[in-house]
Amino acid sequence: MSIPAPSGTGGIICTDVHRIKPTSLVGIEADSICCRGALWCGLVYYAAMADPEKAVRQSVSLPSGVARRVQALAKRRRTSANRVIVELIETGLEAREREKRTFFELADRLAHSSDASEQRHLKEELARMTFGD
Repeated sequence: MSIPAPSGTGGIICTDVHRIKPTSLVGIEADSICCRGALWCGLVYYAAMADPEKAVRQSVSLPSGVARRVQALAKRRRTSANRVIVELIETGLEAREREKRTFFELADRLAHSSDASEQRHLKEELARMTFGD
């Protein structure tokens, strides 16, 4: 499907989805890719690209201090506060998973250990992980 380009730019814009291998783009002008003769294409989809994960809208209230820190990080990284929040949540979830794996590895080592000093050390480590310092 083609639509008129914004006034003053001339030509038409193609809104079709094109499935083109990235190697076929080498040396080809963007306007010659389009099957409708558009001057530029609104969307080019490479078959090799993964579909993005569907986003779920969530409403979260942040304490003002945390919100300021998120905004500062976003400004420093030149990205949105939403992207910073997503990255922080993903990092936190990964850290929790690592901590859980570590806990179960220590528990497994304790169960299979026959050395009394190693058992004591493992018990102390598990207690620290469970109850803190």
